[in-house]
Amino acid sequence: MTQEIVFGLFLLAMALILAAAAGWYLKGDRENVRLFGASAVWPTVTGQIGSVQIVETGSSEDSNSWCEPKVDYTYTVAGREYAGTRIKFSRLKNVSNKTARAVTANYAVGATVVAYDPANPQYSVLDRTAKPPAITFWTGVLFVFAAIVLALAVVMLSITA
Repeated sequence: MTQEIVFGLFLLAMALILAAAAGWYLKGDRENVRLFGASAVWPTVTGQIGSVQIVETGSSEDSNSWCEPKVDYTYTVAGREYAGTRIKFSRLKNVSNKTARAVTANYAVGATVVAYDPANPQYSVLDRTAKPPAITFWTGVLFVFAAIVLALAVVMLSITA
């Protein structure tokens, strides 16, 4: 096999990996939209927020940090205690510090209202007012990169054919 064919096959494998990752993200995006719609009729209970924090998940060269707002809470349904961490139905991992602070500003340790799925009480959310996007930015980016890498692989393999 020539170097060009090996490189073309490598690009093809990378395109498949990127497409699989994009598909995984898309599945999560669709689940968030589904849960958002279903949560409109979920009952609520009073819960307890145990902690509110911002966890740094990374930083960039220009000293901007990427963060994840975290709110840990407990709630009781039919005598059974559950623990939750879902704030809303949008992805909140790797957001800007400013966004994370805006999200956590709405919560403090103490009593809170928790909406839960009556069919599966372990599924809960604090904020069901913010509609999640059908496709998040990063899902779109992964699909675009997969398409570009696939196109490069096809070009590379067609040159050697």
